[in-house]
Amino acid sequence: MWDSLDLQLEQIPLELEQERDAFYSQSEYDVYRLHYTGLDGYQLFSWLSVPLSANGPVPALLRMPDYGSVHDIVYTP
Repeated sequence: MWDSLDLQLEQIPLELEQERDAFYSQSEYDVYRLHYTGLDGYQLFSWLSVPLSANGPVPALLRMPDYGSVHDIVYTP
């Protein structure tokens, strides 16, 4: 099943849109709103937090809101 799903997703253009969210960004990290295309043309949404102190590749924290969630974001203390 997963192999079939991977093959389907490989055929879909990501059409990534990224926008910095000034409200949630802090002095230590920037928060971005991400919108991209999923299966059957569904537009998906997630949050991306990026540390400002990074000088190269770093681990990523990508948070997708829970099903039915109106607003859900991870805060980094």
